[in-house]
Amino acid sequence: MSATDSICKEGLKQKQKCVEFSAKRSHPFPYVIGCIDGTHISISQPVKDSISFYNRKGKFSIVVQAIVDSHLKFIDVFIGCPGRCHDAAIWEMSPIRKSIVKGELKICSGYHLLGDSAYPLETFLMVPYRDNGFLSPKEVQYNKIL
Repeated sequence: MSATDSICKEGLKQKQKCVEFSAKRSHPFPYVIGCIDGTHISISQPVKDSISFYNRKGKFSIVVQAIVDSHLKFIDVFIGCPGRCHDAAIWEMSPIRKSIVKGELKICSGYHLLGDSAYPLETFLMVPYRDNGFLSPKEVQYNKIL
């Protein structure tokens, strides 16, 4: 199998994921291959560097960043950052983002992940507009659909 065949097969998989996501939403968002978010897992107070694990909710935690497909199946998990870390910083450090940026993991042009406002906008990661109180009606609609 050639590299082109591999890319074509991966493109077909991404297209199928998009169709599956669209079928499950009342207002489909086009070309979605996965959704990303972080969550905190509570831990006991660490003996060393406990302040790094003290999160904004006043608890000690580690953060799990996960990407799921349209069936809520985990397709990527990155675990272990201290609870004080922001989702954007964790995304920046994550092996999957590094693989995408380096071109080792191919996301077909126009296809993307969906994230919340804690993540940065990238060509392969769509996020909502920041609501500063001055969003246009189209931006508000985009956020609702996202």
